[in-house]
This record gives sequence, structure tokens and C-alpha cells, in this order.
Amino acid sequence: MHIIPPGKVCYDVPKSKCLQYDNFPNVCANLTGTALSECHTTKSHSYYSSAAMEFEIYCRPGWKDFRPAFVQYVGVLIGNIILGYVADQMGRKKTFILSMLIGIPSLSLSATFNSIAAFYFFRALTGIGIAGTMIVGWAYFSELVSPHQRFKLRTFSNWANARIMLTLVALLTGEWRLSSHVSACISLITLAIVYFILPESHIWLRKKGRYEEAEESRKRIAALAGIEFVPMPPPEKVENAEPEKAVNILTVFGDPQLRKNILILWLMWFVTGMTAYLTDLCGGDMTANFWIGQFLSGILLSVVRIGQWYYTAVYLASFVFTSICWEPCYLCASELMPTDVRATSTASCSIVGRFANIGASMLSGLKTIYEPGVHMISISLGLTNVIAAYFFLQETKNCSLDKAGTAASKPVEKANEQEMKDLIDRTVAEDVEKK
Repeated sequence: MHIIPPGKVCYDVPKSKCLQYDNFPNVCANLTGTALSECHTTKSHSYYSSAAMEFEIYCRPGWKDFRPAFVQYVGVLIGNIILGYVADQMGRKKTFILSMLIGIPSLSLSATFNSIAAFYFFRALTGIGIAGTMIVGWAYFSELVSPHQRFKLRTFSNWANARIMLTLVALLTGEWRLSSHVSACISLITLAIVYFILPESHIWLRKKGRYEEAEESRKRIAALAGIEFVPMPPPEKVENAEPEKAVNILTVFGDPQLRKNILILWLMWFVTGMTAYLTDLCGGDMTANFWIGQFLSGILLSVVRIGQWYYTAVYLASFVFTSICWEPCYLCASELMPTDVRATSTASCSIVGRFANIGASMLSGLKTIYEPGVHMISISLGLTNVIAAYFFLQETKNCSLDKAGTAASKPVEKANEQEMKDLIDRTVAEDVEKK
């Protein structure tokens, strides 16, 4: 490792991001007094002490080709392969808690040891925990809320708001080790809420035939929502009825509609994963001030769900509208697939998305060679996604997750008509009671 000279010094960082202090001249050399202070203020852009800076990752042969983002994406990929299936078999809540018990300690431990190998290892384990919280967490929470609240769930619990929180943590801590520990502590709040307050998914429990437990879950949800609990009896057994066939990720391809659904989902996740992360990874220097760029990205995403500089405005617009595509990706993953394979199919989508993320982390280096090439790739993929979604994506607004992806699911128009009829009937009944 190269020894950093004492005192405040400013160097021009090369595009390779490998700054070897003995090979680059101090741009503020030979200045004194006010001129030196002004040079430091003008030239300094070291806003945050990152792991890449501490370990000099970009200067290490071998390590520089496998950056921290890459190894974390690999961890997420492994987690998706395992945890989606586990959630469909063991339950949403247990798998979510298991994921957090893997991810939270790993995140903190990644910032504990002074070893680049240990850092990479624990960040890979953190990625496994992230996979569970993302794909299992979405299946879990989407099954706890009503269809009308499902999109609102994505509106508030999304990457945009998380990015604002993470940027704020990084700004206040100033260095990656403390940021990691603080982020782990914040995640403990979520773990406590899920463990002590939220019940298991009643939809998953009913699908497994555990009707008494499903009713207890629904009672808990009603109490949390402050509404009256209305019992839901088990489905009546019909004599000589054909038993419902179990669905798994392989039998999905035997059904023409489910096969089309999963293929269009994979395409959506791949394109969104590639374009959103490619734009994000290449947009760290879109403003002169790093923190302004990060806060703008998160705030605009949160509000949409303004610009004084042309480049910044265009870059933010592309980032915002590309990232918003994650919302229908997650919603469609829940609403197009049956409960039996909802977590597994969402995991398979996330796996495709992680391959795209890994590809984006590799292609991000193209910015230092030919920046327009990055945007050409994003535009081509985006157009493909628009065309495919327009012609092949099925409408699922306000669908019931109980029957989603099955022959018993209603067309959207009929579902909305029935929903309106039920609403009118309830309103009339309430008026009669008041009189």
C-alpha cells in the first residue's frame, strides 16, 4: 500500500480510480496562506472515506476486477437461488427473519476486520441476507396488505427512500466502517417489528391448509389495522371434485399463460436491472458535489413516485424513470404468479436481475472509455422492454393474491365490478345500521 503524505494534499484522480500518491503531483503545491486554503476548498472532492479508498482496491491486481458491488451481487444471486424456495416451503416470516439474521451480523462484521478478503467474504454474506429481505420480504408484505394498498407499499418501502436514508447515514458518519455499523443497527428495528408484531402470511397458511393459524394471522392483522375481524371459513369440500394440482417452478412452464408470464417477468427484471444499475453506477459524478447528486437521486425518485445543469437534469431523469420500473416489476411478480411459487418465481426474477446487475457492474467501466456507449446500451434495452410489456404483459390491477395465477382468477374487469358491488352492499348495510 502507498503511504499517504502528511497534511492536506490534492491530487488529480485518474479515470482508473487508482491513485498512487508517489506518482501524481500535488496540485496545491507551492501555495501558502489564503491561496492554499482556497485551493484545498476548490480542488477537494473527497467526501467520504470508502472501503475502496482504504484498501486501495482499484490499485490491486485481481481485486480491482471484482469490486465490492460485484461480490455483493453474487451473494444476492446465491440467496435468491436458495431462499425463494425455502420461503415457499417453510413460510414467509421465518425465512425473512433468517435472512436478516444472516445479513445484519455480516454487514457489521464486514467493517470489523482489517482484511480485504474478510471484507469481501462478509459482503457476500450480506448479499445473501439482502436477497431474502428483498424477494421474500416483498412476497411476505404484499400478502399481508389489501390489493388497494399494495402499490402504496412499494411507494414508501422502496430503494428511493432507502437511498436517502443511506446517503444521510454516509454523510453523518463520513466513513464506511461506522456507516456499516449504523446501517446494521437501523436494520435491527425491522427485525424487531417482524419478529414481535407481524404474523405469518395468512395467504400462505391457507394455501398450506393451516386454516386455524391463518385465522389467527387475520385476527392479528385486523387488530393492527384497527378494523373489525370478519371470519373466513375454510373452503367447502366438494365431492368428486378434482384435487387442485400443486404448482412448482417447473410446472409453471407447462401452463401457456404462466409460461408467458414468467418469461415477460424475466425480461422486465433483466432490462430494469441492467439499465437502472448501469445508470446508477455511472452517475456518481453527475454533479460537482457528490452529496448533492446522491440526495437528488433519492429525493426525485421519492417525489415522482428542476435542474440547473443540463447534464444533471437529463441524467437524473433517465435514472428516475428507469428506476420507477422496479415498482411494476415487483407488483407483477406477486400478481402474475400463484401463491405456491410466488417467492420462488420472484426469486427467479431476482436472479435474472442480479445477472443484469453483475453485467452492469462490469460494463460501468465503459464510461471511462466511451461514455455514450453506456447510454446506447440502456436505450436499446429500454425500448425492448417497452415493446414487450405493451404487447405481452397481462393487466393485474387490484387482483386477489389468493387466486393469482390460477384458473380461478377473475379477469380484471369482472374483479373490479364485483369489488364495487361488494363495496356498495357494505355501504348500504352500514347506512341501515346507523338508521
